[in-house]
Amino acid sequence: MHRRLAAAAALLAILFAASACGGLSVVSNPTPSATPSRTSPASPTTPPKSAAPTTNAPTTYPTSAQAYGEKTLAAWGAIQIQTLADLTTPDAQNQLNAVAIPPNQPWNFVNCDDAAGSVYCSFASNDGDVITLRMINTTLGKPHAVAEVKFDPTVYATDAVSYVKAFIEAWRDANSRRMLALSSQTEVDYFTHFTPPAAYTVCGLKSADTWSVRIYNALGLNYVVKVADPVLGNKHAITAHVDPVVGPPVCS
Repeated sequence: MHRRLAAAAALLAILFAASACGGLSVVSNPTPSATPSRTSPASPTTPPKSAAPTTNAPTTYPTSAQAYGEKTLAAWGAIQIQTLADLTTPDAQNQLNAVAIPPNQPWNFVNCDDAAGSVYCSFASNDGDVITLRMINTTLGKPHAVAEVKFDPTVYATDAVSYVKAFIEAWRDANSRRMLALSSQTEVDYFTHFTPPAAYTVCGLKSADTWSVRIYNALGLNYVVKVADPVLGNKHAITAHVDPVVGPPVCS
C-alpha cells in the first residue's frame, strides 16, 4: 500500500516537471489537403482580323455631256472632293465651290447646246437657280472635262417692276421653276400658254399694298399682273393677273 502511494506521487512529480518545461503538446490529426481541380488546357486565341484598308472607287468618266454634268453636280452636292477634282479643271472646281447656294439639292437637267468645241449643259434647282457647265467635247469620257461654271440665281427683287421683269425673263428662258418661285402655279399655267415677247416694256402703279404692273409693247402686247408689296424681296410676290385688260393703261 505504501509502495503504490509512493509510485503515484512519483508519477505526479514527473508530470508536473514536464508541464513546467513547456507543457504537453497535443498532436492533432492532419487535415487531408483538398484534391486539386482539373483545368482544361487553354484554347489557342485567334488574333482579330484587321480591317481591310478602305479605298475610293476609281472615278468613271461619262461620254455624254448630260451624264458628265450630272455626275459633277452629284459629286459637288455630296462633297466628294476627289471625284469633283477628277471631273473638273482647278478653275471650274473653284467656280463651283464659290456658288452661294446649298449644293446638296436636286439639280434638274434643262438642256445642252454645242458651240465651238464645247458643250454647255444647264441644270436648274427647284427654285429656278441655273448652273451651266461648259465641257470640252474632246475631253468627255476623260478627266477634267468641265472647264467652266456659270451660275444664274433666282433673285427676289425689292421693287415691283424689277420683280416682274425677272418673271418675264424666266418665261422667255422657259424657266418655269423660277416663274413658280416668283408667283404661283396659276400664274405659271396662264403665261406659259402664250408665246413670250421678244421685246417689251414694264411699268407699275401702286395702290395701297398692291402694285399693278403692266407689260406691253408696240405689237399689242398688254398684260397686267398684281404684286403684293409686303412680299417683295421674297418668294411668290406676284399674286394674280388681269384678264381681260380693260380701260385706260394703268401706266405707260
